[in-house]
Amino acid sequence: MKRARSSPWAGQGADYRILHAHGHDTQLQTLLRYPVNVLNWHDRAASPSLSEAHQQFPGLVSGGIDEWATLRHGSPEQVAAQIADAVDQVEGRRLLLSPGCVMPQDIPPANLRAARESVDRTAVRV
Repeated sequence: MKRARSSPWAGQGADYRILHAHGHDTQLQTLLRYPVNVLNWHDRAASPSLSEAHQQFPGLVSGGIDEWATLRHGSPEQVAAQIADAVDQVEGRRLLLSPGCVMPQDIPPANLRAARESVDRTAVRV
């Protein structure tokens, strides 16, 4: 298992175990029993919302960006707005900002810049 950078939440030298739930029926209550500390799913296309999962899952929630409608086909302003919404949903805590699944290869460079700039302006605390 590859070691990720430590955070105060995970503990010194801790391994991050990430679970990606693919599809629209995430079965959150089942996933909560898995021995992972990062949970990723299609939060913009399926339930639960980031906020709902954040309230029930003690680790990091990973998501917040719709990889198709927003990141690939949206405007830079829509990308920035979706990132701000994701941060607001978790009150700036325990968020690994990411797409809900794969990241398309043909994302407009302006949208990637908007995402990066939004992250730079956002204070998410692990």
